Amino acid sequence: SVLEEAHVMSHLVEDLLFIARSENASSYEEKDTVLLSDLIDPLVLRTQKQGAQKDISVSQTLMPQVSIHVNEHLFTRALQNILQNAINYTPEGGTITISAKEGRGQIVLLIADTGVGISAEDLPHVFDRFYKAAHSRNDGSGSGLGLPIAKEIVENHNGSIEITSIPKKGTRVNITISTNGDIS
Repeated sequence: SVLEEAHVMSHLVEDLLFIARSENASSYEEKDTVLLSDLIDPLVLRTQKQGAQKDISVSQTLMPQVSIHVNEHLFTRALQNILQNAINYTPEGGTITISAKEGRGQIVLLIADTGVGISAEDLPHVFDRFYKAAHSRNDGSGSGLGLPIAKEIVENHNGSIEITSIPKKGTRVNITISTNGDIS
């Protein structure tokens, strides 16, 4: 119990430090061109291992062979935050899918789950710092910083992030980012 609590506190401190540092935009300037599949594949494997513990099926469609210009560490963190929420809020036997579409110089990543969903009253606030939806306020999961951090990272890569959700049916997260590093 003490070890678990220490882990939670460590993660919270890490998130707070990230927020403080992110106000200095220079970390977003360190970008590389990476193949989308090279970024996504390791995340999918990690999420599949986590999902197996809850009998959650995690799958991906074939990623387009496109490159994106991102800070790989930061962009990976954004995707990890979203996938962690999918794992946390998808019940046993559920599914998480990751797919991508390319078009007009953009890539649209879709992360969809069959989780508990987010109510219409909570949905406008999911990107607010420290906000936790009603169904997660007392479950001890997360700090309410994962999605705000993900949004900040995506937007600082000139991308956009949008969440749609239906309670008891699931959540869909769309991330749109330019394939050439320009504003999407």
